[in-house]
Amino acid sequence: MRKNINTGKYIVTIAIFSLGSFLLSGCASNTELDSVTKERNTLANNNKLLENRIKAIESQKTSLTSRLDETSGELTLKERDLIAKSEALEKSNLDLSIKNEVLGAAIKELQEKSEALQSTTRQLEIASEKLKKNRTIYNNLVTELQGELDANQIKIKEMKDGIDLNLPQDILFTSGSAKLNDSGKEVLAKISNQLKNISYKTVVVGHTDNIPIRGTLAKFYPTNWELAGARAASVVTLLGDKGVSNKKLMAVSLGENQPVATNDTPEGRSLNRRIEIRLRPAE
Repeated sequence: MRKNINTGKYIVTIAIFSLGSFLLSGCASNTELDSVTKERNTLANNNKLLENRIKAIESQKTSLTSRLDETSGELTLKERDLIAKSEALEKSNLDLSIKNEVLGAAIKELQEKSEALQSTTRQLEIASEKLKKNRTIYNNLVTELQGELDANQIKIKEMKDGIDLNLPQDILFTSGSAKLNDSGKEVLAKISNQLKNISYKTVVVGHTDNIPIRGTLAKFYPTNWELAGARAASVVTLLGDKGVSNKKLMAVSLGENQPVATNDTPEGRSLNRRIEIRLRPAE
């Protein structure tokens, strides 16, 4: 009986231990379940947070993509505008280059014209000085020979390039002679007073009519060339003796080849027999 009681105690004890173990096991399972549930909830919350963050990032991405598209569009417009401005600048530079070339050509032309104008002005000044000097010599000769001019014995003509004096044969020589007479020497002495003080070249030209040389005169002057040349030489010699530099004197014979009147009349032949004194500025 005692054995059975002990056995019953043993069984009760085992039952109680088993119940305790069961109860302890149930408590452990509940704690683990709570922990797992809590972790699951935490993960769920974290997952939700991640989902929300992903959505926010996607929203930011969409916004950034939109802004990038807008910026790209703006850049494209700016690039086009820049290209257009660059092309316009190149065109402006080309136009400027052309204008600079035109301006350079205009400046060069202006300089050339300015130089030409200066040259022309200088030439005009020189010509004016020559004319002034020419006029002075002409006036002095007119004053010196006023008596002969009034008597119509000689002629003085102001030329563009100098002065011409026309002296008929009768005032210088006797007919058929190359020897100066007294009136010729007097007239040439007056002329020499003006010529010896100027730098002009003095060319003495002898002229005759077309009547051939005959008689004894032909022994000395076979043709009118010789007679005209001898008369021009006589004038040059006297001018040199009166102080005109021989370096400025020249004797030329044209004979009967440049008449100023007809040789068919005595009056015409008289006009053709003459001495010309041509005064020209030295080069």
